[in-house]
Amino acid sequence: MGTMGPWSDRERSGAGLVASRRNIPRAAYRRAGALAAAGVLAGVVPLLTPIDAMAQALATEVGVGSQFELTSNAELGEAGGRGDSILSVRPHIRLFREGGQFKLSGSASLDGIVYLNHTQPDRLQPQADLTASLKVVPGLVFLDADLRAFQTNVDPFGARQEAGSTSENSVTTVVARVTPRIEGTAGEHLRYLVRSDNAWLNEGGATASVVGSTSEGYFGEHSAFIERDPAPGGWRLEAQRSDTRYRNSTLLPLVIDTARATVLYSPGADIRLGVHTGYERTSFDENGVIYGAEVKWEPSPRTVLSAFGERRFFGSSWRLAFDHRTPAFAWNILSSRTLETSAQTQVDLPPTNNVAALLDGMFTTRFPDPVERARAVQDFITSHGLPTSTLQPIALRQQQLGILNLNLATVALIGVRNTVSLSGYHSRRQDALDASAIPSGGSPTNNTQVGASVALTHQLTPSHNLTASADWSRITAAAEFGGERTTQAGVRLQVNIRPAPRTTLAVGARYRVLDSNSSVNGNEEAVFVGLDHRF
Repeated sequence: MGTMGPWSDRERSGAGLVASRRNIPRAAYRRAGALAAAGVLAGVVPLLTPIDAMAQALATEVGVGSQFELTSNAELGEAGGRGDSILSVRPHIRLFREGGQFKLSGSASLDGIVYLNHTQPDRLQPQADLTASLKVVPGLVFLDADLRAFQTNVDPFGARQEAGSTSENSVTTVVARVTPRIEGTAGEHLRYLVRSDNAWLNEGGATASVVGSTSEGYFGEHSAFIERDPAPGGWRLEAQRSDTRYRNSTLLPLVIDTARATVLYSPGADIRLGVHTGYERTSFDENGVIYGAEVKWEPSPRTVLSAFGERRFFGSSWRLAFDHRTPAFAWNILSSRTLETSAQTQVDLPPTNNVAALLDGMFTTRFPDPVERARAVQDFITSHGLPTSTLQPIALRQQQLGILNLNLATVALIGVRNTVSLSGYHSRRQDALDASAIPSGGSPTNNTQVGASVALTHQLTPSHNLTASADWSRITAAAEFGGERTTQAGVRLQVNIRPAPRTTLAVGARYRVLDSNSSVNGNEEAVFVGLDHRF
């Protein structure tokens, strides 16, 4: 396939792009609205909770960061390749409140980005990861809520967006989820749970109009189970419904109902085994018996291995997860094969601050108090210039039902003067049904993604450190859908200086290269200086 401009028409169902820069004010208001919603969750929800419940623990940290950047190519992946000067200002807030009945944690920020030579439109980009939990009736009725705002690619075969800049290939996704649940125990070994996850997805702020479908809409997952803990024998009865309803779609709701009965056995205190059978029914006429097995090994609170596998209408389905952490070392491995919709994928994406979650587990022994630990984690990330999130597969946005094979691994090591973090992923997605049942999504929903990143921080002096990082990613469409491919790689070198305990100055440079047969090839060199202060 010949090289084409990033906004050329293509034979890709639901993925055509048409350039437009006239919707900037409206997009800015929508992104500002997303941040306002984050403020509502952070400020209004606590008002529903007794003050004495919240007052037990409180941590609120407000700050502002700014960055000035000179880049040789502000239009990487686009025709033009012009250089520019970029100024960004980023007010941010972190919250952690924990009481007997209420808990609120997370972060929110708003990036204001200005291009002095106007190679890209000026934008406001929200980012939020806020979670709240309320014990409505302690020990029985609970209410959870979370709000996320993040940027993802409009075209999965285009250039990824760099932090502190924008591109024609980005769109802001806002996910709001509410989960009421009832859970408790009856007697010594009997447990039960009824929960309803309800998520609403909205997209906005794309500087390019999206002609095809998007993941906007509703995703619900409703489940219930009753279980007798194995002592050594036990059992579990469960039922689940997943429901995806895309907005402005010709697709009927995608509904999957499953029911399972499991026999459990525990040969020891730290291991449990199970075999199950059941039945599934779908809104697209794929019904039948399911069966499988599971195992969980938990020798200590710091080490957990779990595996689940079963046979379903689309073939084998599984989930294997291993988590291990010590005060100086942590690693996580996940391998899964499951049925999913693009809306479900957006809801299930790892938090944008998943590095903080990894460090939180490592700091548990050193900082038992959760409020003190949250502050220590954020201070560590800022002072060491660590990324807030690891490299992840690009989220797909077409209205589709697909089979996702996903493999993820993350490793972090904290030494006396050195910190190392490594992450990698491999994902393969394909349409789950014949095109006669649900139209194919084309290359955006039938592709393989591979990527890896590494970051190394070295402590030069008590107030100076050096951070070097590199990342590489590739997405390749299945051959029958055109074989489109894009490879992107980058390196970054940064010096972090702490002139004051809550102030960090960063000076650095980066280099990126894009090689694609469906976007414009190019590279970019950039230098930047940034300042972040927490009040």
